[in-house]
Amino acid sequence: MGETMSLSKLIFAAFICSALVLPIAKANRCAELMKGENMSLEIVLTQLEAYNRKNLDENFKYFADDLKVYLLPEGKVLFNNKTEARAHTERGIESGEFATSEVLGQMQSGSFVTLHEQKIKEGVPRTAIITYFVEDGLIKQMWIAPQ
Repeated sequence: MGETMSLSKLIFAAFICSALVLPIAKANRCAELMKGENMSLEIVLTQLEAYNRKNLDENFKYFADDLKVYLLPEGKVLFNNKTEARAHTERGIESGEFATSEVLGQMQSGSFVTLHEQKIKEGVPRTAIITYFVEDGLIKQMWIAPQ
């Protein structure tokens, strides 16, 4: 679901879903809408867990084929699609440059999820603020701001 559900709509949906006045199929859809608010965060964290395990098939299933990744503050495009991003990650694993990512903080606003992430390379911690845009269950865009 591409749009954010307002609090009043969420409360109304919860009331309708729990009132048992809907057929089961409609109640299931209602419950789907209610959990949609949290799905963006769940998608981002799940893909990051797969990334940390070096399970690239699992990791990249959460990315749209037309993924765009930007480096801030310049706005430079790092990757134009999922294939480029995956190839970069594969090279990192093969060369030994790969580092797992630890989440230091997180926040969500609808389809946008922002993580404060830290990687330790050669004993040196490197942090970044990464904002993910999730649409239709896939990460479509990322903005990376190294600290």
